[in-house]
Amino acid sequence: MFGLEDLARLVTVSPASLRRYASRSRPTPDAVTARLHFLARVVAELRGAYNDIGVRRWFGRKRTALRGKSPAQILKCDWSTEDRGPQRVLDLARSLASSPAT
Repeated sequence: MFGLEDLARLVTVSPASLRRYASRSRPTPDAVTARLHFLARVVAELRGAYNDIGVRRWFGRKRTALRGKSPAQILKCDWSTEDRGPQRVLDLARSLASSPAT
């Protein structure tokens, strides 16, 4: 779904670390595993309404429901899946997927 650079940015790790986690040459930290799972949940919510390109673009577009920030801006720095911002991103994805007009 995401290129290496974009996925690394969304889970807040370096591309080199992401490569090592993917190749299993280094264990994936629990926080990164949780972020990856969280992103998979958001993408799953969006897949019914958007194609792959639309999903990727969704993360970059500013949203009124996110106070003028994009989902990618919310999922920045050292975020946790329980934080308010990421939960708002997931809630927004859920609401768009269930809306008849996306």
